[in-house]
Amino acid sequence: MAESLMGSDDSADEAPQFTEEEIEEAWWTDFTTSDFWTDEDNVDMLQAILDLKYNDYPGSELEADVEYFSNPRLVVYCLVCSNVELRSYKHFSTHVDGKPHKKKAAKSVYEDTCSTVKRLSLLPISKARMTYAEGTLEYELQRSSVPAIGMGFVFKEKYRGKIVYSCQLCSEARLDHDDMFKHLTCSSHAMEYIFVKFQKNVSLANLPVERSRVYECEGGVNFSIVDFSSHLPSKLQEASKSSSTLSPTRVSRLSLKDRR
Repeated sequence: MAESLMGSDDSADEAPQFTEEEIEEAWWTDFTTSDFWTDEDNVDMLQAILDLKYNDYPGSELEADVEYFSNPRLVVYCLVCSNVELRSYKHFSTHVDGKPHKKKAAKSVYEDTCSTVKRLSLLPISKARMTYAEGTLEYELQRSSVPAIGMGFVFKEKYRGKIVYSCQLCSEARLDHDDMFKHLTCSSHAMEYIFVKFQKNVSLANLPVERSRVYECEGGVNFSIVDFSSHLPSKLQEASKSSSTLSPTRVSRLSLKDRR
C-alpha cells in the first residue's frame, strides 16, 4: 500500500490523507490548471504536492494557504524568499525555477550547514573515543598515568581458558593481563615503537616528553584490542584440567604418541 501523506491543517488528526499515487496524479493532471488554484478545497492537496515534490529538497520551504478576496484563491508562500506569494501555477513555476530563488535556497542550505558545523566540538585525538568495561586492559590503560602508545601491535586471544595478550612489536607472546599492562607502560615498548615508527633513538631522559608527544598526535587507547581467538583451534582455547596436572615429560610423550 502506498505511503500516505497529509495535506496542511492545524490539526493533524483532521487533515485528509492522500496516497502517493493520488498526489502524483493530482500533480500531473490538476496542479497546472487554473481551476485547481481557484478551488479552496484543494489546499490540502496543494500542500501534499509541495511536501512530496518540493519541500523534500534542502533549501525549499513552501506553504499552501487560501487567500480570500472577492473569490477565494490558493496561494503558496515561499518562506526562503521572505514569504513571496505565488497565486498561480505559472507564477509558482517561474519563481521556483528562477535564479533568485535558487540562489537564496542554496544560501539557506549553506547557512544551515555552517550552523551545524559550529555546533560540533572537535575532540583532541588523544581524548578517549570509547569507554570500556571496568577491569579490562583497555580500561586500565586509559586511566594510567603513563600514556600507552603502539597499541596497534597488540592483540589478545583465549588460550587454555584464559585471555592472554601478545605484542608483535616487541615479540612478547601470551602475557596475562597484569604483565601486558606493565609491558605497554614500560620504557622498552615505548622506545621500540618510537624507533620503528619514526626511526628515532630516544634516551630514557627524553622518553617522557617524546612519548607524550606521540600520544598527543596519535591518541592512546582509541579502539578495542583485536581478538584473534577465532584463529586458534577450539581445543587450544579451552582449559585442559588434565594437561595442567601432567609433568612436562608426560605431556611430551603424549604429544609424540598422538603424532604417530
